[in-house]
Amino acid sequence: MTGMPLGSGGSKSVMIDKVYTQTVVTSSKSYLVTKPSLTGVIPDGSKILSIKATNLNGRSLTFTVPSGSELMLTQDAAASAPLPTISRMMVAPLSRFPVIKVDIPDLLSRPIDTDSASTATLFSLATDGASDNVLLRFHVKIAI
Repeated sequence: MTGMPLGSGGSKSVMIDKVYTQTVVTSSKSYLVTKPSLTGVIPDGSKILSIKATNLNGRSLTFTVPSGSELMLTQDAAASAPLPTISRMMVAPLSRFPVIKVDIPDLLSRPIDTDSASTATLFSLATDGASDNVLLRFHVKIAI
């Protein structure tokens, strides 16, 4: 389908794409990303279309989306057949930083409520260093 979704009263919603970045520091070789941890990073109601994670210090990076993650509409833990945990690992040669990119189709992406008190993990990162800096790049779609 093409075109814009209809808003209330027959007016059209205008969607824009934006990119936001955040640098996080792993603690004990891991970092959990929850809705409240994205407060001030992405606007409320944004749909995350892709996430690019880059380990700026270490040589490896693991990106895990748990079963029941609220990143996607199909990731409902109460569903009769929820998606399994998805995990990817990247090990970089000596001259490169490990990078993992995750794409989420627009029709499956769920709007993120950053003001939510939910502590459920959206995704997690694991590194080889105890306290590595990881650059997160979020490509989001926002209704204006």
